[in-house]
Amino acid sequence: MRRQWCTGLGCGTVEKGPPVIAPDPFKTEEPITERGMQTYRAIAARLAALHPPVFIERHIVQSERQGKTEFSTLETHESTLDGINFRADNPRLLAAAFDRATDRWGAPALASMKEDPGHWALKASFGTTRGTGWREAPYPSPAAVPAEPGKADSLFRMRFETVGTPVRFTALHSAVHEIGGQCNVHIDESGFVLALPRGTAL
Repeated sequence: MRRQWCTGLGCGTVEKGPPVIAPDPFKTEEPITERGMQTYRAIAARLAALHPPVFIERHIVQSERQGKTEFSTLETHESTLDGINFRADNPRLLAAAFDRATDRWGAPALASMKEDPGHWALKASFGTTRGTGWREAPYPSPAAVPAEPGKADSLFRMRFETVGTPVRFTALHSAVHEIGGQCNVHIDESGFVLALPRGTAL
């Protein structure tokens, strides 16, 4: 990559090396709060559970701002709904990792517009996404995940039989700008309960 410079004597270019992965992703210009760390850990755990696992700390580069190169580009938010932002060292490599990721049963874990360009719901969810976006199929909360496809275990059945207990569905939502390298990963969440005359049930 070339970077242009100018002085009073004229302009020129200099070769710029590849981005450097941050030695410590948590050493940031604005200190990461405890809530921010919780957000990061939740997202990192979800990504590491993919097959093959995505270890997000191996993709976060250090800052290239003059005098700030010792800092990571990681930014964390107070909620997993907003997630984390960072710049990837090799955005195309990270995009490829999302493309090939599968779930515990070997099915594609993340869907993008590449697979289903006519999918209206994906179009709506990616409406504000910069670059390429991937969305996980909505997943019940961990206690409600069946042990095998098509077979509900006791914990899953309990969710439907316990009055007043909501079921939360969560989904990873990732975005990678393959040219600029800017990335966001967050966890979307929805849940519901149904109120009945004799109480509350799912």
